[in-house]
Amino acid sequence: MQKNFPIIFLLGPTASGKSDAAIALAKKLNGIVINADSRHVYLGLNSGSGKITKQEQKTVPHFLIDVASPLRDFSAGKWLKEVRRIISRCQKNSTPIIVSGGTLFYIRALLAGWEFPNVKPDYAFRKKLEKLSREALYQKIQKYDPNRAQNLDPHNKKRLIRALEIIDSLGKVPATGGIPLKNALVFSLDIPIVKLEKKIHLRLHKRVPAILREIKQLRKKVSAKRLIAFGLEYEWFTKYNEKIISKQEAIENCKRDIIRFAKRQIREIKKIPDVTFIKNSKQTLSILRTKKIK
Repeated sequence: MQKNFPIIFLLGPTASGKSDAAIALAKKLNGIVINADSRHVYLGLNSGSGKITKQEQKTVPHFLIDVASPLRDFSAGKWLKEVRRIISRCQKNSTPIIVSGGTLFYIRALLAGWEFPNVKPDYAFRKKLEKLSREALYQKIQKYDPNRAQNLDPHNKKRLIRALEIIDSLGKVPATGGIPLKNALVFSLDIPIVKLEKKIHLRLHKRVPAILREIKQLRKKVSAKRLIAFGLEYEWFTKYNEKIISKQEAIENCKRDIIRFAKRQIREIKKIPDVTFIKNSKQTLSILRTKKIK
């Protein structure tokens, strides 16, 4: 493998098959996969997050999966610190790196070279903000920092609260700054939205029993409020588990929100400079060969 092998980003909306594609590509390149999904870092968040199985993780080396307790936040800043350490080690050994996941905030931060201030959690401040709606939180960030607001998911309450927590702690809007990542190639799976919606529908219905079992198990240690904060499957099926809504309401609301989330991911991926859209991992290999990268 050549010494300056580029860092490959393999992206795609939820349910597009990026995890399988990343594994297939890592096998061909004899490389490793770094997780870029904010829910996959947590132990026990498996079926609900669509995490690959332990058996699948053994097929190629995976990093930043199951590294945090669901009782504690694993921040974007911590993810960046860890991923940069892994990249540095792998590059010394000329090991090909595939970064794959659906948290586009992580991807943008790594590509742009952002730096996040080391601000400890302020749980009292968070408790106050949790009473506000997502819309109100996002409006606050827009007021303080319109540019930062453009890079945040207005539906991700946890991340909105964290952004305001940092601003409050520092007394100002922090500069992200940093040096952009060099020698990176960004690919994204391209799947027609109609086909993607069908896959989301089928995948969700198949996973419902496992998600419900998982939530019952998690509830032995994790509060309902905390689980709901993880969003999507955990939000709606925890509400069902707590007898707040019916099972059918949970399924329909969850499916609606996953489809909306997938569409937002597609829009965000299109904003990434020089992204190449592909149908499968084989196409990525073909492009690498044309660039004489091997």
